[in-house]
Amino acid sequence: MRFLREVQKCPSPRDRAIALVPFYAGTRIAEITGLDVDDVRLSARKGILRILGKGEKIREIPIHPDLRSALTDWIDERADWPGANTPALFLNQRGARLTVRGAHDIITTIATTAGLEDDDITAHILRHTFATRLVRGRTDLVIVAELLGHARLETTRAYSRPPNKTRSTRSSSSTPTTEPAGTDSTAGEALRCGSALQGPQRGLQTGSSRAAGVLAVQAYLGCTP
Repeated sequence: MRFLREVQKCPSPRDRAIALVPFYAGTRIAEITGLDVDDVRLSARKGILRILGKGEKIREIPIHPDLRSALTDWIDERADWPGANTPALFLNQRGARLTVRGAHDIITTIATTAGLEDDDITAHILRHTFATRLVRGRTDLVIVAELLGHARLETTRAYSRPPNKTRSTRSSSSTPTTEPAGTDSTAGEALRCGSALQGPQRGLQTGSSRAAGVLAVQAYLGCTP
């Protein structure tokens, strides 16, 4: 909860949007900085985020209302930034595409301001939180894998396993910029993060078909018509 509250207090529309994309869309950090303006498709009530993932694979994610608001605010302000005529969605102060390091620093700065350790909240952990919330809500793993851009279902299956209770220390490694194979300890980190960020979970009902599962995800994200 502290992180999300701090995001809402952040004065920069760009930084708010960057912090919410991995939490509500499950993106890797390189996918955030790789977004173009044309990848954000907004209508009066809904939206779709087009993500170019690993292996040049494209996936589309329904945009959560809170993320839609943040993206709308940033796109409105972006028109007055240097580089506004370039395709990159997220720009740095010089008008160039924001780097992975720049996006990482934005997220960790918000986390630090919220009183959290800078390795407690990273784009990687926010992405895992997105996935874990869906899996704990009984969303079909195939659909979760598609939303995350996983090539192997086993990577997604890690989120359905119990956290590793023997883990007593936090990894001191730097924020990953590539997707490692899923582990019980990482899934457990996401479980803890999801609880701290969002509070009680609202379960999803597993559909009897893939279409039903997609509708369940859209309902969870607040993106139904």
